[in-house]
Amino acid sequence: MKFSQQRFMEQEKIPSATKIIDKTWAKINNNGSPDKRFVGNYLIPIVSYGKIDIKSKSGLTEAYAFSNYKKSKEFVNVFVEFRKTL
Repeated sequence: MKFSQQRFMEQEKIPSATKIIDKTWAKINNNGSPDKRFVGNYLIPIVSYGKIDIKSKSGLTEAYAFSNYKKSKEFVNVFVEFRKTL
């Protein structure tokens, strides 16, 4: 089991447990500034999701994204400790 942060440009409704960590323009120039050729250019929030990758020796490969980064990280930490006790 592996945990990582996943930055995601969320264009749908943002879950209440999700933290906005940055914003970007829908249409941008190479330098990151908004492209003024697009009249209706708007900001898109960048959110932090928790990503859990699960792999097994038998070939199982799964990946999950969770809207609450902090809680998903805590889950992985507790699960790893649980496995150590077995």
